[in-house]
Amino acid sequence: MLIIKTIPDITVPVDIHVPGDAEPSRIQATWRLYEYDAARERTDKIAAGELTDEQVVAEDLLGLSGLFDEQGKPLAFTPELAQKLIKATYIRVPLSRSWFAAQACRTEAAAKN
Repeated sequence: MLIIKTIPDITVPVDIHVPGDAEPSRIQATWRLYEYDAARERTDKIAAGELTDEQVVAEDLLGLSGLFDEQGKPLAFTPELAQKLIKATYIRVPLSRSWFAAQACRTEAAAKN
């Protein structure tokens, strides 16, 4: 049985390869989920350079979990933290790609297959 419902957001895994670490770290990113036409329009704007990674993060990233400071304390998600993270190349690329994974509804289970 399929129950049709409105789903405003989706959380996807993001594997971050920190330079110097042997294994990737995994965080969770929660993104605004768009209907197909709106997602397609945003994808086209991203491809055309009309929408930057910083703008996508500011407008669509609703939360991050699994982040810790150097002392091991959990970091709370804030828009300022997200803008700081997107400046780090090793975080920028996988975080940006996770927006596309979110729009394709690739959840944890899909990421493992």
